[in-house]
Amino acid sequence: MLKDSYKLFVESAMRIPNFKVGTKEEYNDIQTLADSYLQAEANNDKQMMEAYLSALVVRYWYMIPYLHSKSETLRLEHDDIISWLYLAMIKAFEYRGWVTDKKTSAEKCINRCIDSIRLNAFQEANYDMRKINYITYSLDESIEKFGDSSEGLFVEDNNDNFDVEQLVNTKLTKKDVLSALIIDSICFNDCFSKNNFSVNKLVSGLTSNYVKVFKDRYETSNYINKEIDDLVHSKELKKKVKCKLNNLKNDKEILACFMM
Repeated sequence: MLKDSYKLFVESAMRIPNFKVGTKEEYNDIQTLADSYLQAEANNDKQMMEAYLSALVVRYWYMIPYLHSKSETLRLEHDDIISWLYLAMIKAFEYRGWVTDKKTSAEKCINRCIDSIRLNAFQEANYDMRKINYITYSLDESIEKFGDSSEGLFVEDNNDNFDVEQLVNTKLTKKDVLSALIIDSICFNDCFSKNNFSVNKLVSGLTSNYVKVFKDRYETSNYINKEIDDLVHSKELKKKVKCKLNNLKNDKEILACFMM
């Protein structure tokens, strides 16, 4: 249970001198805890490393209900979110960006890792469930019929050889950046509400963290990066996305994928 897990992390964190639950004083400050972890690591003090790691999880405990509610389509248990937090701390200490870049902080690095893990979870779930088979039926009929929130958006996936990343790369090569973002987002990001597609969720899902993951995955050029940044910050992004979705229904490259 959630309370039992919390109790275990608190018990581990209580090894830290002056640690108090529910406080944000200097000794519970995220930066202080993160730096203390690195010091314990340098001293090869595994017990204290675990204590500082647990303390950080406790400091971020308030985010569990928020992350759970924002990830409802994944149907996760609260314990899954705890695992996200723990893994985010581990990854943050692997990268330790605040050590090499004084302009950032441990808190920012941890937040990025949490967002990255959450995005990866959506990517894996959406890829397994839907892959790319959202175009031939949905964009022709569903968007026209249901608008921003449509049901029945998918046809059954019978094509195990389809390569989403290959299609996205093809679009990027042709500098069709918006199509690339839409295809990747529908397959890998969270743009569904109870299995119903939503243009609003697709647009709101094009966050800075998602864009960073997208750029890293496809190793985009500086030119493409600028195009991406201009698009996601455009005041007419939603209008552009809806227009592009309607164009994609007759996209020959996408339709060809169903004939492989």
